[in-house]
Amino acid sequence: MKGLRYYISCFKNGVKNLTTWFPVIWNDRHWDEHYIYMILFKKIEEKIKFFESDNCYTAKSDEVVEQLKVVKNALQRLINDEYYEEACAFYNVEPYDFNNMDNVDRRKIWDLEHTSRKNDIQVIFSKEISEQIEGWWD
Repeated sequence: MKGLRYYISCFKNGVKNLTTWFPVIWNDRHWDEHYIYMILFKKIEEKIKFFESDNCYTAKSDEVVEQLKVVKNALQRLINDEYYEEACAFYNVEPYDFNNMDNVDRRKIWDLEHTSRKNDIQVIFSKEISEQIEGWWD
């Protein structure tokens, strides 16, 4: 009888996973990194929910949640992809107003946009995160 309960629990968990992941997989496309970020974002979001829940028994759950939130925030910025607009705001330039931007302004904006995006990518795929990820289990 204990075996049957296990299989029923596994089935319920599988159905729950299907409903949770269906919209993400349905909207997945293979042509750029944006969709990889969306899949990673969903996984991190689900892990945060788990580690904040009563189902988690690890003593380090608060620490794990903080690590996961750093990754989640970087992924959210990559998904939103507002680096150009933020760089323009930093330099007090109207976005997409190319008539009032000289090449120096464009280059500074591009450099800041590119650096900010690369910094977020490095947060997600950093050596520190790769060392922490093995501790993200219960």
